[in-house]
Amino acid sequence: MNIIVAGAGEVGSSVARHLVHEGHDVTVIDRNPDRTAKIAESIDVLTYTGSSASMKVLREAGVTKADLVIAVSNNSEVNLLTAVIAKQLGVKSAVARTSDADHVDATVGFSTDVLGIDLVVCPDVLTAAELVQVVRSRGAVAIERFAQNRVELIQLTVGAGTAPTQHKLRDLTLPRGALVAAVLHDDELIVPTGDDVLHTNDDAFVIGRVDVIEQIEAIFGKRRPRTKRHIILFGGDLLARAVIRGLRDENARITVIDRKAAVCQALAAEVGVNVVHGDATDGELLKEEGIEHADFFAALTPEDDLNLLSTLLAKQLGARRTLALVQKTEYASIYRRLGIDATICPWLLVANQILRYVRPSELISLSLLEGGKGEVLEFRAHERSRIVGTPLKHLDFPRGAIIGAVLRGDDAFVPAGGDAIAAGDLVVVFALPRVRDQVAKLFGERHWLIG
Repeated sequence: MNIIVAGAGEVGSSVARHLVHEGHDVTVIDRNPDRTAKIAESIDVLTYTGSSASMKVLREAGVTKADLVIAVSNNSEVNLLTAVIAKQLGVKSAVARTSDADHVDATVGFSTDVLGIDLVVCPDVLTAAELVQVVRSRGAVAIERFAQNRVELIQLTVGAGTAPTQHKLRDLTLPRGALVAAVLHDDELIVPTGDDVLHTNDDAFVIGRVDVIEQIEAIFGKRRPRTKRHIILFGGDLLARAVIRGLRDENARITVIDRKAAVCQALAAEVGVNVVHGDATDGELLKEEGIEHADFFAALTPEDDLNLLSTLLAKQLGARRTLALVQKTEYASIYRRLGIDATICPWLLVANQILRYVRPSELISLSLLEGGKGEVLEFRAHERSRIVGTPLKHLDFPRGAIIGAVLRGDDAFVPAGGDAIAAGDLVVVFALPRVRDQVAKLFGERHWLIG
């Protein structure tokens, strides 16, 4: 495919890198010549310096021959205009990133067919939806749902003295329909074997049916509070508003701290929310707001240093669980080593959603883990798939990949070695990037190109 990516920031660079890796011809447009030069040095793309909202620039970048335009700059108006113009100039599909929540479904963070644009994605709403899921869990670092929302992948930090540190994985009593698919140990993502024992502070990626997630969390020592929870948010802009809306049905008392008086005044109209004008890097202020009794503290400002400092301080002062918004994925593992319980990277969520949209027919969805160190692939098996009909133990399934779950009709299960994939099954696979193509070949007769 010929693909144009408009915007060479974190989102655009990530999407372009994955598309190039799968063999696509990619052209990147950005107004900043330093950005276009930097991305041209790191990956094999054509670059064009200029405004993607210009018909002249789009034509010169080859839009009339493009199959897809992905507009993901930091300017929502430019992105939407770029996508609309690209469609008018004949591009087959267009995707745009926006900061306007009114353009997307408030529950999921994206919408299709908006202003003639095939897919519109809002980072704030996507991030809020992810954060709400993390708040609702016992202690997950991150959560993804697959198989028509019947299967959940949760990332759990292994606590000292818990069962996973005392037993080999083959001897760990997980509920039926659950599997440890991957482990992050010392920044290395691995697919474990039954002989492995998890270490304190490892991150385990556990996949299972939604109805057994609470049992999984209990095995990892995570406990859901039964009393009304106190949640403190630092940063009261659009993201905090979306989180507040998402938690309205929860048994929670929410406090929002923001440094801007105007933001606080606007938030004061929210029902059931305590609004404080101040800075969450001020320990005395946090104490006044009861940080030592807080069940959850989340730093949601656009500044990584503020998020890091306030979250570390909240943890030190007694907050039970903490989360920091990060703009650079390489910070995520550093934050967790410092004791922060969870991180969310908005641009990575956007990249995931776009990559899910750009896919072959066999691939239902794709999600990146740990900035691309691992991937969760959701395939639909068809009658001609090589994987169909052969017991899994007899398949030459690549090392570095594992089938996490199968959805067959209404039944979701983790397959055993004697099970065989059937035509029509929806199959969730965890894979390291180096073996992704080998896995994909098992589900189709041709090499698929998006990843």
